[in-house]
Amino acid sequence: MDETTPTESATQPDTERTEADTAVEPSPMPDAARVLDLESQLAVLHREMEGERAVRTRLDRDLQDAVASFKRAVLAASPDLPADMVTGSTVHEVEESVQRARTLVERVRATVEAQLQSSRVPAGAPARAGIDVSGLSAREKITRGLQNRR
Repeated sequence: MDETTPTESATQPDTERTEADTAVEPSPMPDAARVLDLESQLAVLHREMEGERAVRTRLDRDLQDAVASFKRAVLAASPDLPADMVTGSTVHEVEESVQRARTLVERVRATVEAQLQSSRVPAGAPARAGIDVSGLSAREKITRGLQNRR
């Protein structure tokens, strides 16, 4: 036999109903009132969205300012880096471009130093020496000597 009382069985169907069941049921509001309610909710959501857009715009502007400050600080700390090579719209991108610029600067510096080493001229003037006449004939030596007298 069933041990539930008539009052318990009457309340059981109410407790078995879930929120999903009630959400599916049509609203008891008239159509015009429901439309006004939904429009009101939509207006609230639009205001919230505009507020979020304003916050995002401010945060984007703050990020751009921070990245620009970071670029200036990097260039001030490393004046040998070409400013046009330090690019990027995020700190990570700027760091990557700084690394590429440093690599290029080091390569150029090494190349220039190697060229300087190969074309290095000793300091000072060479010792003054007369013209080497050992390869000249006697006649050429005499002619040269007479030209120098004049």
